[in-house]
Amino acid sequence: MLFDKNKENLRFLGLALLISVGTAACSSNLAVNLPTTEGNNNYKQGHTARPIISRKQTFTKRACNIGAYVIDEDPQGLNVRSGPGTNYKVIAKLPTDIDIAEVEVRIAASVGNWVMITQAIDPGTDQIKFQGRGWVYAPLLGTSPAFRGQYISVYANPRKNSRKVGKIPSNTVTLKLNTCSGEWVKIEHKSIKGWLAPENQCPTLITNCS
Repeated sequence: MLFDKNKENLRFLGLALLISVGTAACSSNLAVNLPTTEGNNNYKQGHTARPIISRKQTFTKRACNIGAYVIDEDPQGLNVRSGPGTNYKVIAKLPTDIDIAEVEVRIAASVGNWVMITQAIDPGTDQIKFQGRGWVYAPLLGTSPAFRGQYISVYANPRKNSRKVGKIPSNTVTLKLNTCSGEWVKIEHKSIKGWLAPENQCPTLITNCS
């Protein structure tokens, strides 16, 4: 009987030891996996640790029908990507060292500051440099004012009845692209940022589109 009782006590002692070890292990894992506020800007101090969810900026894909030309000066060429962002792979490079005039592109859509091109041509030789669908960072493309008098109006929105935000001299060589919508193109020039009407665009450096 005494042997049986000691055996039973040993069994309970072993079980208690296993429970104690398991609890300690769980407590250790819990301490490692819980987020802390120290050195982490994603959490608010003085509150229960919970992530601050930031809203990502989203852009609508807009159809475009405009032309432009390459103004990127990178000797390695202008990257054409599979999607509208630097996280997409490079599928082609447009040359930036053309002798006569810069490579001209046709643009069919925009997402934020990225535009989708469908074709790129060397205007001096009519040689196709790209054919298909690819995305280019818009500020690395440019257009020129079509010669329509001394100045060309720039609008706040892509429509004629919107507010005019400035005027650009018609003899300005290059205007940097920002984005596009339909046949309108948003440009940047010095302190002016706004939209050019279709008839005021000249997407080539060979003529002044007068």
